[in-house]
Amino acid sequence: MTNNKFYSNVGAKQAVLVVGNTVVASDYFKNFLAGLISLFGGRISVYETLLDRGRREALVRLYAEADKLGAHKIINLRVDTVNVNSVHGKAGIPMIECFAYGTAISE
Repeated sequence: MTNNKFYSNVGAKQAVLVVGNTVVASDYFKNFLAGLISLFGGRISVYETLLDRGRREALVRLYAEADKLGAHKIINLRVDTVNVNSVHGKAGIPMIECFAYGTAISE
């Protein structure tokens, strides 16, 4: 796995876009705790674990899809996160979508 844009081996049989995504939500207790922490300032570690869990799950799903295709390498790997918690302008429970994508190469 690499985040390089180009692959130097020209003997690749197949190059396919693979994706993995997940939506992860927090709970009310973590939301309350984050509100208290933000009142005093500092790192909001409860949201950091939420982001970490979402990214890991998106990568696991990406690897599973690449494995299904018989790919041995993934190049140009990217991971994006999007905040999806606002409903009609109201703030609700924090939810994020983690989206991982890359090019799977089989030789």
